Amino acid sequence: MELPTRLLSDIRNHVVKASNTRISSSSMVQSLMEDETAPWADMRITPSKVAVMLTPYNIKPRDMRIDGKILRGYESSQFEDAFARYLPPL
Repeated sequence: MELPTRLLSDIRNHVVKASNTRISSSSMVQSLMEDETAPWADMRITPSKVAVMLTPYNIKPRDMRIDGKILRGYESSQFEDAFARYLPPL
């Protein structure tokens, strides 16, 4: 599996279903790094690297209010099309 597809899969499996409808970029990276079987910790993945890897799927972080703060992050709905197109059904 190519890294961008693996990223989508890991986001679906570990981040989107476990969070609210919004997640900050830094929280997403933290969740990804907790998976010891994934390559993310070895790659030293950062919020900007995640953003670059998600660009081909037309998924971009944006400013949003999360827990009373304005943070860069994603809405779970931003991933729905990419999940449906590039990943097998759950």
